[in-house]
Amino acid sequence: MKNKPKLYHFIEPKFGYEIVNYYFNNKLHEKVDIILIISKRIYFPKRKTLNPLKAYDYFSFYNYKRKIKKEFSHFGYKIKFLSDVNHSYFRNSISEKSFGLSTGFNQIFKVDLIEKFDRLINLHPSVLPLYKGPTPIMWCKHYQENNSGWTIHEIDEKIDHGEILYQNQFNIEKITRDQILALVCDSAKKIILEIIIAELEGKLFTKKILDCHKIYQNKITYLSHYKDSKQQLHK
Repeated sequence: MKNKPKLYHFIEPKFGYEIVNYYFNNKLHEKVDIILIISKRIYFPKRKTLNPLKAYDYFSFYNYKRKIKKEFSHFGYKIKFLSDVNHSYFRNSISEKSFGLSTGFNQIFKVDLIEKFDRLINLHPSVLPLYKGPTPIMWCKHYQENNSGWTIHEIDEKIDHGEILYQNQFNIEKITRDQILALVCDSAKKIILEIIIAELEGKLFTKKILDCHKIYQNKITYLSHYKDSKQQLHK
């Protein structure tokens, strides 16, 4: 197929490998060109110009980049590493009829970038609108929630805010954070593929929206690594 639409998958490798593997096995690449976008942000913190740790940052990133390319090489997809996903150079490279998927990506999408996509969706590992933020699994375990889940939603200019497309829930009492993350990916991958295929074929997708207030014991809206969690706990 010539001039296939493009799928830009903004991915944190640990959070997205199983999803990539699933749509590879289902031959999604026969319908779309797939580009994996990986953030450089965690490897390049702000340091003073003469800080000797800069050399360490580059060395660490070089090894990380080589490892990721090796891990994902058998898929045959293009891989890009970006320090600023909103930069005009990348934004202007996005072609028409492009679909975007974010799984664990650690950069915020600005409006100019969002508008470049026909559709841009995110897999968030909590049942929104509760437990917004970058580390919901950590906070669900911290506050001893019995249940959690995930949300697939449209991305807009607000964090973890856009239109909800699909939600699922499961029990997390006796499993670790890593096991929760694996369960999120495993149970969401089929739905993600269905949404992408429906978009490509111009078909309607049946939404599933849950009542998060019946799932969580604590009514927490947003938490991050950096803010005092006690100030954000609303019961």
